[in-house]
Amino acid sequence: MSSIHTEVWLASGYALFLIVVAACLESMGRHTHQRSRRYQTAGFTYHQHLNVWECPAGQYLKLWAFDSERKIAQYRARADSCNSCSLKQNCTDSEDGRKLEHHLDSWLQSEVHRFHRGISLALLFLAGLILVLEMMGQTATADLAVLVIALAPVGAQATRLVSVSLRDRPAVK
Repeated sequence: MSSIHTEVWLASGYALFLIVVAACLESMGRHTHQRSRRYQTAGFTYHQHLNVWECPAGQYLKLWAFDSERKIAQYRARADSCNSCSLKQNCTDSEDGRKLEHHLDSWLQSEVHRFHRGISLALLFLAGLILVLEMMGQTATADLAVLVIALAPVGAQATRLVSVSLRDRPAVK
């Protein structure tokens, strides 16, 4: 252990730190996305057989618009129902009725996912680059072994992220 250069340990440690940061970004992004979706529809119940959302006051929000490119369905309650509702002040300030957006994309198909995945892959690329550049400056077998061992989880994590992204990508029409 003492024959391995400090520089090798630092590069390996930093690369492993970047792997952890990339994994945390993925996890936090997924959690935030799911929490945001729950918050947007809190108190509302979706009735799939009618394709409507029911508000806490029992009024239906009907499909009003659909953005096929972004895969967002917009639902709206009737303005007269909302404007006369006793719960309106806690629900909406719109005079046109409550609106609710329902994102049809899963986490893996969302723009938020693509953003977090891009940052995670950039961090993994940086970790791999640091290790490869460090390998180029080393000649001792022990130093190279430590760097290769540190490079293995970088490659494994990057491969996993890319394969999941490609596997769950929506089909091109």
